[in-house]
Amino acid sequence: MSNFTGKPNPMKMKLFRAGGPIYQYVPGSSPRRPDLEKMVNEFLAENPDRAIFHIKQSTTAIGDNEDFQSETTISIWYKD
Repeated sequence: MSNFTGKPNPMKMKLFRAGGPIYQYVPGSSPRRPDLEKMVNEFLAENPDRAIFHIKQSTTAIGDNEDFQSETTISIWYKD
């Protein structure tokens, strides 16, 4: 038995990215620390009935001792 109603309901994906320097030799500087958790929680709270199918997280890092950077990406696959 099929539950197809004749109206397409495609899956959607939301991307969250944040990053920046995580270590610096500059006195008095602070690394940029984006609040990725807050962004994801706000998205999820917008529609509590949203059907979440998959969440994936990835982190990359590049640079050397004086300019080390990191970026984290979270993808959420869902249907409204």
